[in-house]
Amino acid sequence: MSLNYYAINRIIGGKMVSGDRARFGNFRLLKETGEVLRKRPTRTPQVRFSPADDRAIAQAFEEVRAGTAPDRILWDPTLAKKFHRRCRHLGIHAPSAILGSRLFNIRKSRAKYAKHGISLTPTTRVDPTPSIVPRYAHAVEFALVHLRYRYGASIDRILLDEELGAKFEQLAGTMAPGLSPRDLRLGALYLRKTRNLAKKDLPLFESIDAAQIESKLTHVGPLSTIAADDVADEEGLLEVVERNRYLYVARNENLRAVVKEFIDGPTLSAMGNQFWTPDPESIHVHVFVGTQFLSTPMRQWQLKVIEERKPVFNLPIRAA
Repeated sequence: MSLNYYAINRIIGGKMVSGDRARFGNFRLLKETGEVLRKRPTRTPQVRFSPADDRAIAQAFEEVRAGTAPDRILWDPTLAKKFHRRCRHLGIHAPSAILGSRLFNIRKSRAKYAKHGISLTPTTRVDPTPSIVPRYAHAVEFALVHLRYRYGASIDRILLDEELGAKFEQLAGTMAPGLSPRDLRLGALYLRKTRNLAKKDLPLFESIDAAQIESKLTHVGPLSTIAADDVADEEGLLEVVERNRYLYVARNENLRAVVKEFIDGPTLSAMGNQFWTPDPESIHVHVFVGTQFLSTPMRQWQLKVIEERKPVFNLPIRAA
């Protein structure tokens, strides 16, 4: 006799949400756990904001921003702490992530808040464009994916929440010891931007097939025997595969540099856990050297392979 989970859900007053078909195996279990955590009901503090509260939040940011954009609190912990401190001085006591989210609401819904006389002045200081150090791109993504699996957290929540932000910096910093917290956070914002699929790119994205480029990839060998010099120091597509399981896929500006990190760096040992013990003999590297294939930029091929193969340590692709 099978259980009717829908009927049980109705009896206990639960709420059903859609999700991908569940799969099993160590990594699949890890992914499914992350999806459940991401969609589970959370007991967040019930903070109700009045127009006066929102006005105070806007005032707090105006007093500390020095002309910078609201998004700066995602990658500038010093500014974020000044903003949080000023909010509390003005009587707004809420977790840092909620304060940041409320500030972003004010920025995004200008007309709505303007009715209550609440607004932010224009940004006058140009911030750096979110970027990523190619050599350590995987470290930033691996750390974000780890926190997504464990806490069901989005990139914005990780960067806004003081505790999760510290965990991200610690884990990513272990794999990329040469980067500052600012570099790591800017890298996270770069990934947030590049893992989103713009509407204008959808027709091209849907017309290409991941198998087309995968048939052209060169098998370099297992991590246990290859050398970084076996890979060109040029742009291209990288696949890290364990048997028939995709671990990581990315376009990178310098394939040799990132492969060297996989060979010599602490990446794999940092990602090992009770679900998985990395074995360099079983983990193979495949590369395609070039900036485009079939007249399609490598970034599009990267997104297509990630979408179709769903590698364990890649962030999912989001349509705009």
